[in-house]
Amino acid sequence: NQQQQQQQQQQQPMMMMMMTPTTINSLQDHDVKRNSNYNSTTITPTTRHPGMLQVVHPLGGESFRAGSSLKVEWTYSGNVGTYVSIKLFRASMSQEGFEEENLEATIATFVNVQRCEFEVTLPINLRPSDCYRLEMASHDNPIVCGYSRYFSVTSAFFT
Repeated sequence: NQQQQQQQQQQQPMMMMMMTPTTINSLQDHDVKRNSNYNSTTITPTTRHPGMLQVVHPLGGESFRAGSSLKVEWTYSGNVGTYVSIKLFRASMSQEGFEEENLEATIATFVNVQRCEFEVTLPINLRPSDCYRLEMASHDNPIVCGYSRYFSVTSAFFT
């Protein structure tokens, strides 16, 4: 019986769908299901596939003074939710030699995602480092987050 099922499945035409980046983006909020005969595909809306957040500024490589302000800019698509938070992380090496990211500050909460830009002020007490980056995370879909590239923070005080 199992051998007959395998033979029938081998005889069924298999439908292949080319997954280009455009196709994948257009399907991110949909579920793709194939029926048991493998000859049709059903695409249905779903909320299981979250959206995407991308931090586009800071670009990375910039240097900011602790206590100064900077404009955070982002793009989004799909099921992101209404609000995002912005957090500042600093990377460092652990004693075991692994890179760790330490939360330095929560910069902003409940920022409307549709704004696509927000002016933030860096805490004045940050340690100078070239390994800072921002995390933007959805309040409604915690797995949806985006990161800036690394940038530098210099001392707020002239030395």
